[in-house]
Amino acid sequence: MGYNLNHNETIESGVKRVLREELADAVAELNRPETERVEAVHECRKHLKKARSLARMVVRDAKDNDVARGVEALRDAARLLAPLREQDAHLECLERLAGSEEVDSACREALAEFRACFVARLTAEQGAVKPASDIFLEAQQMIANASVVLQEEWGNDCGLAELLDGLKRGYVRGRRALRRAARNASPEAIHLLRKRAKDLRYQTTLLMNAWPALLGAFEAELHVFTDHLGAAHDLALLDAALREHAKPRLDDDWCAQVCALIQRRYNAHTQCALNLGRRLYAEKPAPFIRRIGAYCRAWAREGPAPPEA
Repeated sequence: MGYNLNHNETIESGVKRVLREELADAVAELNRPETERVEAVHECRKHLKKARSLARMVVRDAKDNDVARGVEALRDAARLLAPLREQDAHLECLERLAGSEEVDSACREALAEFRACFVARLTAEQGAVKPASDIFLEAQQMIANASVVLQEEWGNDCGLAELLDGLKRGYVRGRRALRRAARNASPEAIHLLRKRAKDLRYQTTLLMNAWPALLGAFEAELHVFTDHLGAAHDLALLDAALREHAKPRLDDDWCAQVCALIQRRYNAHTQCALNLGRRLYAEKPAPFIRRIGAYCRAWAREGPAPPEA
């Protein structure tokens, strides 16, 4: 039924359904064939992020209980898959840089050399790490265990007030992260802002049916926002990998060219993100939550749409 609440279910049953579907989809992604590993890892981590965002929305500061341990298990499963995703992100980022119009032949040659160094390092490390299939099985078990705990203990007696309270917590954290990134757009600050913005994006999607046209437009702009932040995050990781692994093997001039290109792209993406973020988080938390709550209550009074004639 998708990552949305519907008229034909209570809020409690709706959030439980959404969580159940996201975790089932996360496990299913890891059953895809080896040829689809890149997409499987990406999609599984996306489902886990959506599940954790929902968990944070519904539960206020769960600590030292079964719910907290279930949410931590989902985080650990995502972290287990993270190195596989980072490897693919590095290669995708290099391809985008090499295809840029601002890259001259010398810089493109440097990027090709860096890619060769990076691929060689990955090949050399493959024997020292677990096979992807073993990592997938371990992640699936973590997700399955977390699903059992969360389905039993999580989301009971959840209503609109609890959802709006969780939405407000996430919105406040997002505004705080935006202010921090505006003061200093460090990779750490950008990464934190991206996490908070994804929470808001997924939580907006959950409530989308309250006003699809308006909330859909808001979610679409949040998607652009998180795409810019994600691109900046990938560039920061690529820069760190370049300095750690490739710089000793490549010509200094080549490294300087690639690092300068990465920095220019990083600055461009962060500036676009910050400009958009100031509009997305322009409202103060209290009026923002009152407005979303009013949409939700008006939608609830409407009931299901009549069937088409």
